[in-house]
Amino acid sequence: MEPAATPQPPEFVHLHVHSEYSLLDGSIKVKKLVKELVSRQAKAAALTDHDALHGAVEFYLECQKEKINGIIGYEANVEPLLLTSSKSPFHLVLLAETNEGYANIIKLCSIANTDGKNRMGPESNVVCWDEIRAHAGGIICLTSCMKGELQQIILSEEADKSDT
Repeated sequence: MEPAATPQPPEFVHLHVHSEYSLLDGSIKVKKLVKELVSRQAKAAALTDHDALHGAVEFYLECQKEKINGIIGYEANVEPLLLTSSKSPFHLVLLAETNEGYANIIKLCSIANTDGKNRMGPESNVVCWDEIRAHAGGIICLTSCMKGELQQIILSEEADKSDT
C-alpha cells in the first residue's frame, strides 16, 4: 500500500490590493506591484483601487506579460443597507469574473463618479444597492476592509458587549 500523498498548501491570492491610483489608500506603482507578485511566484492577484479603475488596464497588461492572472476589481463606496443607522457610505470590493463583470464594474464606477457624487456627503461617490443589483452579472462581491458594512456591524456589536 502506497503512503498517502502529502497535500499541497493552497495557493494564496491577494484579492484586495490598492495601487498608486487608490488615493490615500495605496502607494505602490503598478509595475512594481507586478514585479513583487513575480518575486513571490504569485499565480493571480486582484487590483481593487478605491473609487477608481485608473490602473486596471495597466495592471492587467503587466500581469499578462508575466503570466499572472490579473483580476480587475474596484472598491466601491456603497450606501448603507437598512441594517445600520449609518449616514456614511461603506466599502465593498467588486471583482470582475467575466468580461460582462468588467463592463459592469466600469458602469458602476462611472455611476458612482457621476450620478453618485454627493449622495452621502461632499466627498463620497456612492453607488446604491439597486444599481449594484442591476449590474451584478459577472461580478464577485467581497465584504471589503474594516469599513465594510458587515465589519462595522460586528464592531458595533462588540462595542455594545464591552460596555456591559
